[in-house]
Amino acid sequence: MINKPPFSTAKKLIESNNIHDLSELLETVPKTNLANAMKTSPKRFNRLIENPNLFMFEDIYNLADVLGVDSLKVLSIIHAECNKRKK
Repeated sequence: MINKPPFSTAKKLIESNNIHDLSELLETVPKTNLANAMKTSPKRFNRLIENPNLFMFEDIYNLADVLGVDSLKVLSIIHAECNKRKK
């Protein structure tokens, strides 16, 4: 877990159910910061953001660990993004 802003801000917002999808998360934490913290390439992370159905459980656990939140909350955010894009 990273205890510096904007990660700590994202953690508080996720835990208080104020972030519901990836776009809201990315308004709080820039993509490059998340990709670097997750130790993945920005190119791969951009692909995941563009196609959230490509997230693997390992990515979800890693993102949850970086943000310091429960992995089910991250799964819920990604699930909401997938549903939003289906419509």
